[in-house]
Amino acid sequence: MAKLSGSSDLELRHLRSFLTLVEHRSFRGAAEALWASQSALSRTIAQMEHIVGQKLIERGHNGVSLSAAGERFLPYAARAVAAADDAVKATASRQSTLRVGFSWNALGRDTAPLIKEFEERNPGARVELRRIDDVPYAGLEDGRSHAAILRGTLSDPSIKHVLLYEESRVAALPKGHPAAVLREVTLDDIRHDPLVLNIISGTTMRTIWKDGESTDRPVIGVHNLEEWLEAIAAGRGIGLSSALTPCLHPHPWVVYRPVRDAPPLPVRLCWDAVRPHPLTPRFVALARARTKSGPVCDPLHPTTLHATAPDAVAPGTATVPDAAARQGEAHQGAARQGAVRRGSARDGRPPPPVGGAFTTPLSGAFTTVRRREPVRSGSVPLDRR
Repeated sequence: MAKLSGSSDLELRHLRSFLTLVEHRSFRGAAEALWASQSALSRTIAQMEHIVGQKLIERGHNGVSLSAAGERFLPYAARAVAAADDAVKATASRQSTLRVGFSWNALGRDTAPLIKEFEERNPGARVELRRIDDVPYAGLEDGRSHAAILRGTLSDPSIKHVLLYEESRVAALPKGHPAAVLREVTLDDIRHDPLVLNIISGTTMRTIWKDGESTDRPVIGVHNLEEWLEAIAAGRGIGLSSALTPCLHPHPWVVYRPVRDAPPLPVRLCWDAVRPHPLTPRFVALARARTKSGPVCDPLHPTTLHATAPDAVAPGTATVPDAAARQGEAHQGAARQGAVRRGSARDGRPPPPVGGAFTTPLSGAFTTVRRREPVRSGSVPLDRR
């Protein structure tokens, strides 16, 4: 395919037409959204492909899809349009907007006070919080977000980050699961269940079971938080999530239980290292100062969500359990052994080894918090757990 005089001939109308076509997956739907005829849209796309010198759109009986070149072109087109929109807004208004993305949990009750204080400290600045869960990095990769609150790991070197704090993990179990009678579970208690995973923005991988025996377990892939919850509620499998999830996303058919031996989940504030927004450094500095540890959520009583825990709580420890929790600890060992073995007997699974008496420093009210580690800038090649 011949190429004309280069990318200088590319116009915003080409990019907007391309992005709208990708969104609607059909010329008819995209043309209606753009208030244009299908023939006019087709000419615009053909002209853009001629300028780029690559076929970007594949046409088929089931609509349109991106070619390999189109997949590579898409994030740059989205960033260019977003940057143009930002430039227009900046000249039309004295207010500067910082878009902060997140996939499924932001910062709980710390979110609103952080945004309010930032806007008060920076007159004319506005923070726009966006939930973006159709890409791994909450819109950083395509310009929809200037900064993002992300959990888990990062592998994109163009994204810088600071570690705000770490969260404990909980197991999300279908109501009636044998382990749901326990106040907390171990990874071994749920090692044989099918695993429900968010394949786009999730933070769990089968390798979290370190001995490798669970690598062949069934996996149910979902695309967002709602699908994840409904799959678990329907008994398709179990999931792992942040300790904040029970309070932000309760479900009548899902039971959350602390997982005492799961690795902590890092919570990071991330931003584009190549094209940072002018407000980003100030927002990062305030977020670091105001989120020394995460908000506390009790998965056994998910309506209870406390603000950021006090600094006096030591890393990896829990607050003193209430009297009912202390009384319940005496029976947890027998409950775990009986419940998990009954469940194993019903579905033919080998019962996991249970070591009799069961004690843990995290029993009772689940208020585990961890102090922020030293700030680490730049991306780290970690697996997406």
